[in-house]
Amino acid sequence: GSQFSSAASSITGAALISQRYHLKTFLTPDAERIPAALIRAIDPDQSHQLNSGIYLKRTDRKRKASTAMSISFGPIHHWLFDQIRLVDQRTEKVLNYLADIRSPETAEEVRTSLRDKFGAEIGDRRLEDLVTPPYIHDGLSRIIERIEAREAAAVAAFGAGANGLNRLYERDGGQAAFLLTSEGSNGKLSAERIFENLQQVKLLGMPCDRVASVVRTGEDAVAWRQSKCPQAEHWQAGGADLDTLFNLHGRWIGGFARALNPEARYAKLFFRPGESPASEELLVISKED
Repeated sequence: GSQFSSAASSITGAALISQRYHLKTFLTPDAERIPAALIRAIDPDQSHQLNSGIYLKRTDRKRKASTAMSISFGPIHHWLFDQIRLVDQRTEKVLNYLADIRSPETAEEVRTSLRDKFGAEIGDRRLEDLVTPPYIHDGLSRIIERIEAREAAAVAAFGAGANGLNRLYERDGGQAAFLLTSEGSNGKLSAERIFENLQQVKLLGMPCDRVASVVRTGEDAVAWRQSKCPQAEHWQAGGADLDTLFNLHGRWIGGFARALNPEARYAKLFFRPGESPASEELLVISKED
């Protein structure tokens, strides 16, 4: 059985989080459907007991590969560039949606503004077209800053109507899951397998940043802690409201997870709000509604 197994509680996960965390808390919609007994599995006071879970193992491998980061292109650079490209493609979907609900002229004005401020979209260009050795690490870092600011600025163009992007982000997350693995069609992956796949596609800074650590892992649930938000500064540079971007990216992860298992639920909460907030995230396989 899962190490997360425990009796279901009558209190909802969202209610427990509200009681437990006295600072500003952000909840994804799925938090209401996560049993409180599973929320209790996350213990903020046990950071010294982090295990060598999935992400740490993967990060160690990436760190070894990064010894050639500034010398020549390698698999790690192309893997990271694929993550960057997903952000770029999602930004184009946001702009296309803006054209649909406003006008093509409005979307083109925003696109021109983004090009002026943050450079052109990546489009079909290759990594080799954008970065020149031996400055690969710095080049990729600058692309991440620029591409995440572009996404934020595109979202900011919607103003108070940015919540209209919820479905787009959920759908884009699901599409990313199906593109990544044919296993998405069976719809019954474990929490561990979903988390492993998520780490393959979700951009979370440079590999050497190592901002995420697995706290608990099991078939039915995975919990991880993020020491900071590497995107926050870039999103702010794009002029977007942080809560809006946190909501949309939470929707994206939720859509990704449910594409791999319809019973998957995702929640994110902050225990150190600020310009680069720390957070804990929980991915659960739960039949509770």
